[in-house]
Amino acid sequence: MRDKCSPRWIVYPNKHAVGGVLQLLGGVTIQQDCLKRCVNNPNCIAVDWNTPRRQCWLHATTNSRNSFRDITQFEIVRGCETASGIVTLHSLPI
Repeated sequence: MRDKCSPRWIVYPNKHAVGGVLQLLGGVTIQQDCLKRCVNNPNCIAVDWNTPRRQCWLHATTNSRNSFRDITQFEIVRGCETASGIVTLHSLPI
């Protein structure tokens, strides 16, 4: 069972963020590790994962998205689920 305060992801298949790049992470070859790096970075709000190239891009903003085959964007939702919805915890480290 998922912790009610663990991050959730909004998934955008075949999309990538335009601008706002925090970092291209070298040595991250597994999608799950890419997502974990974002969770552990308080400035990260999204990840672009390039499947064939196994590239992980962390983003600080996602002002717009473009279509791009083989890239999936994951936008993080940090917060806790409550009976009335989600309480965001953007100011708190994960």
